[in-house]
Amino acid sequence: MIKDVLIIGAGAAGLYAWKIARNCNLTGTIVENEKQFGGQITRLYPTKPLNNLPGIKSKPSFEVIKDMYDLIEKNDEKFEEKFFTTVVKITPIDSTGEDDIDQKWFRVDFSDGTTQDFKRILFTIGLGFYKYKKIVKEPYDNILYSVQNTDIFKDKNVVVFGGGDSAIDFTNIIVKIAKTTTLVHRREEFRGSVAGVESALKKGAKILTPYIFEKIIKSDNNIVEKISLKNAENNELVELDLDFAVVNYGMDWDVKKNSLINFETKDNWISVGVDMNTSIKGIFAAGDCCYYEGKIKNLVSSFYEAMKAILKIDKEINSRKVIGRGW
Repeated sequence: MIKDVLIIGAGAAGLYAWKIARNCNLTGTIVENEKQFGGQITRLYPTKPLNNLPGIKSKPSFEVIKDMYDLIEKNDEKFEEKFFTTVVKITPIDSTGEDDIDQKWFRVDFSDGTTQDFKRILFTIGLGFYKYKKIVKEPYDNILYSVQNTDIFKDKNVVVFGGGDSAIDFTNIIVKIAKTTTLVHRREEFRGSVAGVESALKKGAKILTPYIFEKIIKSDNNIVEKISLKNAENNELVELDLDFAVVNYGMDWDVKKNSLINFETKDNWISVGVDMNTSIKGIFAAGDCCYYEGKIKNLVSSFYEAMKAILKIDKEINSRKVIGRGW
């Protein structure tokens, strides 16, 4: 039996796409290479509060994601979930439906040895198989690129690197329990919330801009004890003692390696049109993995993109005259 849609990736965008697909009574599969849902949120910052969701007061990230998962109507006969499973191969095949005479369908091979045909595919792979952007090549025990438990920072000297919302949010959490907290950004202007920066200052955090990591001055037993920073404008050097460094410089990834499809891309992101359609007819993308003019990387944006893609898929598959409203 051919299914309506394959959703690749069970992060925030993938889960919302799954919910909307179930609301539309579409058949399909959602596949995730990790052992659990949540994507970046589960892997990188499960305890970090989410503050930008409408109608929801600040709440730990993983709790929000778990609530999303729990609210999805589960029915494996109609919509199967596959975890700890990857897509091995995607092969375009000829459609057998009269309404899809010019539309290719897709035969998908999974790492669990199964094969399934789908009418449409939606990529919500986030950053996929990423690599952290690091400040040093060597792995040190106290230079962290993801944080599972903030309790380790209690009464410690902590330096946070980055200028986005993750760095600012972590600073606001850590400053409440750490001995000292310093937020370092290479520019005067932050990419993340200005209100968040002001909040961190009021709580006692120190802000160093425009500074970049220069070198490790002192380390012992794989623990960095002192570093130097360089002012990006006048080359002034500053030395900092630390117990932990939390680095939020983002990730590098290769969209072609992650997707198995030769998409048109923009700066290594999947290019999509107004309906979240990629350059390959019948394949869509939503969330952090895609790009379009004016895109804002934000959870709320990801939800909108996922909804838009699924409603377009529903319209095409069921020959609807108008796109549904998503509720």
